[in-house]
Amino acid sequence: MKSVVQFEGVLNGELRGNLISVLNAVEAPEISKTELKKLCGVALEMLDNAQRYANGMITFKWDLLDHGYTIQVVNNASPEDALRLIAAVNRANALNMVQLKATLLQDLTNGEFGVKGGAGMGLMQIAYRTNGTLEANIEQIEHTLYRCESTFNLKRA
Repeated sequence: MKSVVQFEGVLNGELRGNLISVLNAVEAPEISKTELKKLCGVALEMLDNAQRYANGMITFKWDLLDHGYTIQVVNNASPEDALRLIAAVNRANALNMVQLKATLLQDLTNGEFGVKGGAGMGLMQIAYRTNGTLEANIEQIEHTLYRCESTFNLKRA
């Protein structure tokens, strides 16, 4: 395993933009331009979610494995946001490509947004555009705080 990028700290819009610039500038012979574009899109969505829902610091890792890539975000969140993460990942994982496309089109036209501004489509877009796998785990660490771990895996082309 080789770490491509690692970050730990409090995330804001400017820092998120800087991280995405770093990711877009990655030059590694093991990563094709097509895969880099997919991975940057995934990283942007996962960092956006972390910025929107995290309570405090986040950890972001992008690792290069023998068989592919892993992007992981760890953050603390409210119970509601942690459960919403699990529901979104389960929903995305339960749908095939045709169902994902139909659900995305339906969600795009319903005009609903969450309390924190998201429309809830980001993880489904990741699943649809990349054919990668999503995982999420949550652990209650206090009465009103959960540790959330979101992981995306993409096999090499």
